Amino acid sequence: MSILDKKVSCFKNCKTDESPRPVNLLVWFKSKKYINDLSMLRRMSNKKCRDDCKREWLPAVTISGQFATKEADSLIEFNGLMALDIDNIENIEIVKRKLQSLPYIAYCGLSCSGRGLWCIVPVTSDASNYEAHYRAIFEEMEGYNIKLDSLPDVNRLRIYSYDTDAYFNHNAETYTRTKHIQPVESVRINNDKYSQVLAQIEILAAKGIDITENYGDWVKIGAAFNNEFGENGRALFHSVSAINGNYSRQNCNKKYTQCARMNRVGIATFFHLTKNHVL
Repeated sequence: MSILDKKVSCFKNCKTDESPRPVNLLVWFKSKKYINDLSMLRRMSNKKCRDDCKREWLPAVTISGQFATKEADSLIEFNGLMALDIDNIENIEIVKRKLQSLPYIAYCGLSCSGRGLWCIVPVTSDASNYEAHYRAIFEEMEGYNIKLDSLPDVNRLRIYSYDTDAYFNHNAETYTRTKHIQPVESVRINNDKYSQVLAQIEILAAKGIDITENYGDWVKIGAAFNNEFGENGRALFHSVSAINGNYSRQNCNKKYTQCARMNRVGIATFFHLTKNHVL
């Protein structure tokens, strides 16, 4: 029996939350029903157009289990699988060969854009260890010079893709390593810098200037606050994020926690992003 012989939930596309249908993951991998749409999408050179089309044209599944809706709290059954994204790859074949050599990679194939790879790793059946497993895999992949995408939520949708040369390991090992974030009891902060940041955010809010509109900048700001102020920076991140009309407290909290892994971004990044707006 294949470790990939699992039931997952399939949605019409990324934009709909209507009742999903259960599908077998192995059947999903072999389906060529949307191959023409996929081929057309892969020929698109404009990334924004490509991203918009894939979210509307192609169905998507929840790799890590069966869900009643697209929300994480609607999990019906966790299946012990985790999907990983690897984007911006200079040489896809070299990275693919490296991934195939790892005993815990059950699947590796092209992303729907054809410009990246995605993998499936079997992890322990305890869903509460999901994030801890990812942190350990993230660290291990960095040792191979492979940069994973951000932490995949347990309900992360995987858009339909097809790879004629996909790699399968139906007897892949279960990944058992975990890396837990140790709670910080107290954080010493630089009060002068904290006051400067707070003052700049207040000016931005008064002027209605949103420096988080670009997703990459938003993440960098979260990482800068996290590295400089630790948990004390969470309120600052909420304040600057709230200037954006699409602000969500839940998403903001989740992103700030994820930013704890980005230890190379300093507070100077925030000041650089605001220098043209705050006098």
